[in-house]
Amino acid sequence: MNLENSLEIKHQALIDLQEYFIKHLEHALLPWWQQALDQIQQTPDIHKVMQLSSQCKRYFNDDPTLSLYNNLVWSPLRLARLLLLTQALIQQPVDTQQTFLHQAFAWVDDQEKISILKVINWLDNSGCCLDLVQQAGRTSNSQLFAAIALNNAYPMHHYTERAFHQLILKALSMSLEIQHMVGLAEHRGPVLNQLALELLEEQLAADRAISDDLIHLVAFSLLTSAQRKYLEDLCLQRRLAPIWQDHLVKVRGSERLIVS
Repeated sequence: MNLENSLEIKHQALIDLQEYFIKHLEHALLPWWQQALDQIQQTPDIHKVMQLSSQCKRYFNDDPTLSLYNNLVWSPLRLARLLLLTQALIQQPVDTQQTFLHQAFAWVDDQEKISILKVINWLDNSGCCLDLVQQAGRTSNSQLFAAIALNNAYPMHHYTERAFHQLILKALSMSLEIQHMVGLAEHRGPVLNQLALELLEEQLAADRAISDDLIHLVAFSLLTSAQRKYLEDLCLQRRLAPIWQDHLVKVRGSERLIVS
């Protein structure tokens, strides 16, 4: 058995997700749900998953009413379809789970792709599906991209620094709330400061509105003297929102306390 490319699935997280779903499931639907799980147990292949996933549309609504930790919000339909797929996944031999997940991802629609990507950190703790996730991140579908970029620890654990920075910049270009990116604080530093100021300069030169979330990229205490002066001058010219000045003043105050 080749374990080199094993997914290292976080089984307890999936168990908790299943229990959460059942807890909120209408009592009348429990028999059908148990029957569906039994069928997956007997025939855990992608064809059975797709068949049952299609049937889910008869029983579950697609209103986003189920809220989970990590700020994830689900509709009963999307959670049901995800759980059927993951139940089949965990029953595959360990050395074929990665192939099964790739196959499933290729077959399902965008909404199911979003569901998979939301929990990819639970399904692939080893990072062996990195290429799949990064390929999915090339999408122009903002919901699909947000499933990777926001409230998802996978990029923090498995992306290179350069790839993570590119993820941030694309999230900004899609007007996503980047403060919900897991690991953003750990990546703030001189390199990200430079990228943020270059983007700020581009927006100013094009006479575009400054992205409200751009400020979340900046580690103000690590700005160079030239970078700080550049921002202070923009604040004096009232080209930046007052919150930029607030951050600059706060850093100045901290430095005075250290000196004294």
